[in-house]
Amino acid sequence: MERGNIYCKTCNKVYSNELSYTKHLKIHDTPRPFACTECEKTFTQKAKLQAHLNKHKGTPTYCCRVCNKGFYKKDELNTHELEHSGVRAHTCDICHFGFKRKFELNKHMKRHNSTHKNQLLHFTCTVCGKGNSSNAELNRHMLSHSTQKNYKCEICGKELKSKENLKSHVLVLHNTMTED
Repeated sequence: MERGNIYCKTCNKVYSNELSYTKHLKIHDTPRPFACTECEKTFTQKAKLQAHLNKHKGTPTYCCRVCNKGFYKKDELNTHELEHSGVRAHTCDICHFGFKRKFELNKHMKRHNSTHKNQLLHFTCTVCGKGNSSNAELNRHMLSHSTQKNYKCEICGKELKSKENLKSHVLVLHNTMTED
């Protein structure tokens, strides 16, 4: 099957790779004993049904600790809170550069697929030869070769290479946000 052309025969969703498609197929085989009384949707867990029922009531299940925006799904809240943290959760598989939003990563990926790729990568790493599109990107990349750790977690004392890594560390391990 070609990349991006795997269609689920049951629900017509499209998947870009075999692994995602195979994982998706399990939702069709799993029993869904919890049914919504408002619509025909069914769920594998009672907690998921409760979260769904909150949508009908207009009551968000989760709330952002920073701006109080409401969400019905935990993963939507987690994605939203990353926006406040500065963490770049969407990472390029080719150059490992991170982005806050999925659409930014998709836009970036077009750069790798461009026939003019070599013209866009003017800033070259003197250590490994990786091309970068800007001096700022090259400087960020150079941190990967450095052993210097200038950012220290005030909670546990762990030292990190970048402010971005510190923010991610504090959010994920200590479940809190850093102050800029």
